[in-house]
Amino acid sequence: MTNKEDAKNLGYLEVNLFDEMDQGSLSEYMDMEPTVNMDESQDLEALTNRLEAMGMWEVMDLPPGMNTVDTKWVLEVKTDANLVPTKFKARLMARGFTQREDLVDVKQAYLNLNLHHNIYLKPPIGTKVPPGKVFKLKKGLYGLKQSGQEWNTEMDSHFQRIGFHCMPSTPCLYMRGTGNGITVITAYVNDMLIASPSCKEVDRTKSEIMNKWGMEDNGRIKEFLGIKITWDQTQRSISLDLTAYIKAMVSKWLQRVTEKSWVPMQDITVSTRGNICSPSQSKEYQELMGQHLWISNTVQPDISFTVGTLA
Repeated sequence: MTNKEDAKNLGYLEVNLFDEMDQGSLSEYMDMEPTVNMDESQDLEALTNRLEAMGMWEVMDLPPGMNTVDTKWVLEVKTDANLVPTKFKARLMARGFTQREDLVDVKQAYLNLNLHHNIYLKPPIGTKVPPGKVFKLKKGLYGLKQSGQEWNTEMDSHFQRIGFHCMPSTPCLYMRGTGNGITVITAYVNDMLIASPSCKEVDRTKSEIMNKWGMEDNGRIKEFLGIKITWDQTQRSISLDLTAYIKAMVSKWLQRVTEKSWVPMQDITVSTRGNICSPSQSKEYQELMGQHLWISNTVQPDISFTVGTLA
């Protein structure tokens, strides 16, 4: 494989499950100060109109005896591997904890992307709906108890239709073909990483997926799930790192960085008698351990023993 081909044998796709949103528009509704100057181009009413055009719901009166599910707008700031903000996105979320179990046919929801049971939403902020009207959901929405399963069912069905099969040991990993024609997809919700020895197969797979869903083709992979991916075509190597993530974590948790390090770990004595920390300290410790587990499980297995012991 030539160096030119190396640049294309990994592809990165992101399914557009929610709309991009200017943070300045959202600040009016969320009491949030914009952190990056961006041109106002959309508002919440425009976003809800687009969702309605997609057939997400229909406006109607709430039937007698039925309950509604609350909604809220959630802003996500997407960053690159260096933690630099790249875009703002807004999600309309159903507050699933207000969802009544007796109104949901979970088994049916697992088999269908389109909702075949009755879920009614309170109109979200930014919509102009006559008093007393509600939204009857026709498709899955973020925050519903069954939305994740519905999306996975839809994604899995499409991958199987185009010839991929799921690995039993790793449900998010799909494979198709053999030899130089083998293609692998790694999926994490709506982020998909495509790899193949054949540039033709990568392009084919992208086309098959993009014909099904609205997607953003990010070209050769530079970062995935916050992990920075660096290509060295001279050495024909790829390196992974979480440098920016680790620096941000150190800045948050440590007053200073110690000069010495011990591998696999320093000799320590910890007292386990009585309550040695408050509930808030316990929560902070759990957060810190979770961050270290992410690092050890992805790019630095050399700290696994230490993290496992402390966790």
